[in-house]
Amino acid sequence: MGMSFMLQKLLALAALLTLSQSLVLAGTVTTYPSTWDVSHAGTPLAGSVRAAKPAFDEQFQTLSIGAEQAKDVTWYAPIHYKLGVGKLADPTDRQSIALDNNALQLQTRNPNEPGGVDVNIQTMDKHGNGFAMQNGYFEVNASLPVAHGSHCGIWLLSQPGEQGHGEIDIVEAYGMTDRHIHSSLHWWPNLKASRFAGHVFIGRGFFDPGVVFQGSFHDYGAQLTPTEVIFYFDQKETRRAARLPEQTVPFYLLLSVFTDGKRKDGYEPATMRVARVRAWTAPVSTESK
Repeated sequence: MGMSFMLQKLLALAALLTLSQSLVLAGTVTTYPSTWDVSHAGTPLAGSVRAAKPAFDEQFQTLSIGAEQAKDVTWYAPIHYKLGVGKLADPTDRQSIALDNNALQLQTRNPNEPGGVDVNIQTMDKHGNGFAMQNGYFEVNASLPVAHGSHCGIWLLSQPGEQGHGEIDIVEAYGMTDRHIHSSLHWWPNLKASRFAGHVFIGRGFFDPGVVFQGSFHDYGAQLTPTEVIFYFDQKETRRAARLPEQTVPFYLLLSVFTDGKRKDGYEPATMRVARVRAWTAPVSTESK
């Protein structure tokens, strides 16, 4: 009896672990890659990827930012929904969104306190005004926060469509308490139209760059091909993952820094500095493969 009960528990646990690697679709289980391909890690970014003139090139000589449906601006804020425990800064808030020494400075205020302010800016608003691309290479030169209790991100989103919307996290970082660069891919389905029965989490990557990257400038990149998303740190590949057919849509870029209320190591104002944001569209020959 005791051995049989233990066997049943082990079988149930095995089934649960198997299911956790898969996606449930209308009563069936379809497996998608839940781990990263690191067989090309360390491979330099091909020079041809950045050979042409960038389709998007922001060097922050001026600050061009506005609210939803603003005209003739490069960035929009806050647009996105609440990210951390604070209120997202308005585009006119020069304490949290400003230029300093030829770089964009995004800074949280009063972290984890009443009246706290977080920051999110993006290259496209909810109406589709702004910049997005389907295939190509995004690269951001940035210095990420060292602050305790902070959460910052360089990430991509697609506009909501009939099937849902995608998310590609180029990098998420959590201050000096975590020395890893976190990357992940998501698909958030429209349950009325999608083949998926819930949130699709394709994979989570924890990359140790071998250096203390917080507080100094580095290049964070993501190459979107028709079938894969390839991640780079200082123009060297870290890992790649399969791109769902639903994710072959245009993505826009977001820069975010906010207070993470789940952190247990205290809270400090966080500063994210961005020197340059560029994007190169893929050649037609690559698009058609």
